[in-house]
Amino acid sequence: TRVNAEGKSTIRLHPADFSLAELNREVKQVMAQPDTSFGKATRAAPLHDGSGLNVAVDGTGAPLGSRAHKQLAPSAASGIDTKVPVTLEVAPEATPVDRIDDSSPYWGGALMINRSGSNACTSAFGVKRNSDGATRVLTAAHCGKTGDEWVDGGYDVMGKVEGNWPTYETQLINTRGGTSVWHGSVRADHTSGSDATNKTVRGWAFPEVGQLVCSSGSFSGSRCVIKVTHNNVTLNLGGGLIVPGMV
Repeated sequence: TRVNAEGKSTIRLHPADFSLAELNREVKQVMAQPDTSFGKATRAAPLHDGSGLNVAVDGTGAPLGSRAHKQLAPSAASGIDTKVPVTLEVAPEATPVDRIDDSSPYWGGALMINRSGSNACTSAFGVKRNSDGATRVLTAAHCGKTGDEWVDGGYDVMGKVEGNWPTYETQLINTRGGTSVWHGSVRADHTSGSDATNKTVRGWAFPEVGQLVCSSGSFSGSRCVIKVTHNNVTLNLGGGLIVPGMV
């Protein structure tokens, strides 16, 4: 696009090498074929300019050594059965997530394991810091202490506790927080039920006596029909930990 002195623009259109329909047919062809010489094709997509495909492989068939996984040989693309040009990259196979094995940005109601203390807890929900807009994840203060490192259910590192406030039963984890809370049941074998879904967090409010609420736990699943009976409760959680302001 060019703009002249009068503010008028000229747009020149150039035909793409391949149509979207043609590239989508080639995507199906690539994903249906057996493993390539560089491993399993984990993803295929048309390039935005219509010049060919971007194909990701898991690298399991590549020669040993990290360089092979970072710098795929251009000739490797010739081993993929397609009629259009291909650019290759290495990417792992996509895996579904749920409350038992969540991924960043983390939702509330998901399993968290304290690698420092070897105990497990449930994430509360994501929050945003006013000063810079950075997101974090909340959980209960009694689950760990400042500096403890948390991992998710798949043992991927989430982050460390950067703040712990026992009097509010709250701690802040330095990891990306999402905008939802997991909802649904947890089976006896500690896997998510078939009803797994999520609820978007719209904000927060003080609960009222008589109000019905739900909890979402990585061990208990979603439990509703919980009625608020008292506000401003002080709890004795043991070990000298007295927590005011509870519900």
